[in-house]
Amino acid sequence: MYKKRIYIFFIFLLIASVCFAQSGTLLQTISYTAHQKTIGEILQDLEKITNANFTYNSALIDVSEQVSISVSNKKLEDILIILFLQKFTYKQIGSQILITPNAAPISPPAEPVPTIKQNNKQGKKPPPIQDTIKIFDTIQHTLYDTITRIVYDTIHVIDSSDFYLSKQLSQRTHTPTVTISALWGAQHVHSFFWNKQKNNYAQMLQKANNTSSTVMQGVYITQQFSKTTCGIGLQNVHFTETIDFSTSLTTDNDADVYIDSLWFWQYNVIFSYYKFIPGGDSVLIPVYDSVYTYRLVENPKKVVTNTRYSSTNSYRYIGIPLSYGLRHFFSKSIEIQSSIVFNPLIRIYQYGLYPNKDKTNIVDLKDIGLRRITFAVGLTWNVMWHLNKNYSIHIKPSCFSIPVFTKQAISGFQKSHLAFGIEWGVSYSFPYTIYNF
Repeated sequence: MYKKRIYIFFIFLLIASVCFAQSGTLLQTISYTAHQKTIGEILQDLEKITNANFTYNSALIDVSEQVSISVSNKKLEDILIILFLQKFTYKQIGSQILITPNAAPISPPAEPVPTIKQNNKQGKKPPPIQDTIKIFDTIQHTLYDTITRIVYDTIHVIDSSDFYLSKQLSQRTHTPTVTISALWGAQHVHSFFWNKQKNNYAQMLQKANNTSSTVMQGVYITQQFSKTTCGIGLQNVHFTETIDFSTSLTTDNDADVYIDSLWFWQYNVIFSYYKFIPGGDSVLIPVYDSVYTYRLVENPKKVVTNTRYSSTNSYRYIGIPLSYGLRHFFSKSIEIQSSIVFNPLIRIYQYGLYPNKDKTNIVDLKDIGLRRITFAVGLTWNVMWHLNKNYSIHIKPSCFSIPVFTKQAISGFQKSHLAFGIEWGVSYSFPYTIYNF
């Protein structure tokens, strides 16, 4: 009987020591300092100091988040509370410390009152992950001990599988970013010829069969804010047109001559006499002799030469497009940027033919009076499909007008273009602010 009591006493001491050992690590007092370390690195440091192992759901804890912490003579459990802002409870099982979500709801700041949006989904789907991530949308700053953490006021409860997409969308919507894009494109161009005096030259060119198009390549840098965008780019613009016209030239053909006979008549007086008329009067009557001569005149034949031309004219410009636009978000991955664009164009070279004003011959494009510098204005709608937080695919419809193309005083006409086109390409984005308004 006495031995049984001794055994029971030792068993009680063993159970008590195990329980104390299980809770002793969380109650262990330590000092620790870290500057701009990730949460994962801090947990590894604490494991080395306390010889404990942390177990947690990686979907609930962002181990890549960087924080700074400095504590002195604090319990391990208090350090974890400071690190995770009372979001979790901590239970020690042997050498393992299990980190689980706090069963009690998180208390956001007093104002405004938090509203919880439930994640209602229709249809039968696999059961969602039981652990949830609480994401808030209005930023406030709260200081816990020596750690500054961000807390938000309106709570959204989402499945942990949507966490990373939501984080990328929030960064894309609210963080100023710089996007570098490379785009290729083509335009269909309508040409208009006109003149203030409404001369026949402009009308003739307008009636000519004219087909125009543009091919372009460009690199663009865009500063994106939460609702607006500003950008600048460098474009290579190659404009081509095919114009059909004819000329009419009249010349002398010396090999084919007309012979004309010119007749000349000459009259000579031979003699004159008087003729008496009854009544006592007389009249002088001259007598003539007629002689005629002629000569031959050679006239060259006039030849009219009609020539039909189909000239493919080429113009190359360097463009520097300047844009300002608005951002419209339609989903987590689709965005449309509608912009107004002003694009100065610098002509590099040109070649091709045009009819002259009299429609009797042809002239080179370099002699027609093209403007060295002109401009285009228009609208673009940039549809962006975000593959991830950095890379996107672009499809950009556009509508542009070039109001003046030639020097009217030299060319005798003015030319305008209206172009409809589309560009496509890829881009890379990163958080950065070039300038602020």
